[in-house]
Amino acid sequence: MKKVVSLVGARPQFIKEAVIGAEVRRRNAWNHILVHSGQHYDANMSDIFFSELDMKQPDYFLSVGSGLHGKQTAEVLVKFEELLLKEKPDMVLVYGDTNTTVVGDVMYDLYLKMNPRFTLEKTREQFGLGEGRYIIAILYRDLVDNPESLKHILEGLAKAKKATGLEILFPLHPRTRKRIAEFGLQDLISAFKITEPIGYLDLMSLTQQCSAVVTDSGGYQKEAYYAGKRLWWSCLIRGGENWLIIAGIYLLNTNGTIFFSLKKCLKVPEETENLYGEGNAGPKIVSFLLKEPC
Repeated sequence: MKKVVSLVGARPQFIKEAVIGAEVRRRNAWNHILVHSGQHYDANMSDIFFSELDMKQPDYFLSVGSGLHGKQTAEVLVKFEELLLKEKPDMVLVYGDTNTTVVGDVMYDLYLKMNPRFTLEKTREQFGLGEGRYIIAILYRDLVDNPESLKHILEGLAKAKKATGLEILFPLHPRTRKRIAEFGLQDLISAFKITEPIGYLDLMSLTQQCSAVVTDSGGYQKEAYYAGKRLWWSCLIRGGENWLIIAGIYLLNTNGTIFFSLKKCLKVPEETENLYGEGNAGPKIVSFLLKEPC
């Protein structure tokens, strides 16, 4: 039997691993060794996904933690190389952070699989939100390290809240929380509904009934698209009437830009084109890796 080492470390990879890992176990396809780099180590950004998505616990945890890109990458390379020399696998499986696969998208597979477990009304009421009366904002990439850009985004969201009466649900990533405090921007989020990072099932349940999504996460952009929330993104532009609500420096140089984009987004029809396959990307990927006909 083949031995495959699968390396994960952040939310988008956990979601993809949940699909592939389940299919490997179902077919007993190979000896699947799961390695967690430790890039995301906070319980709300890591542990909750393993429990909610019925994932196998990691065989190895590299504990690289947070840090500068170069240092973090170097630590993964050093520790992972030692592990590979020990395990001597036939194959190494890694997942791109936001890229889609060529035969479909395993994130869509998981979305369809978990859909019956979404608790829309219960979760919405748990967070004190009205149906269709809130915007979800998730920000945590390099953009939040720029005080000017982060300020513009928060000002734009505050402006949208005032103009529309919609709540701003803002699950705060540890990095974003730290930067808001560091830059003295706490007053701009005082009227938002602030929470800790939200697990997959609750976030997907909330996304079903939100008015719009503002995010710099490639993975969450796709998940919002699955739920029929219109976005513009390089991969999604083929879908037609998609509007860009992604937090990009080149678009959010003024708080008016995000406000204008949100107004446009709220007027777009709900129908969406299916760009991500039929929910069978996981089996196709495993068959491909086994060199079986798809």
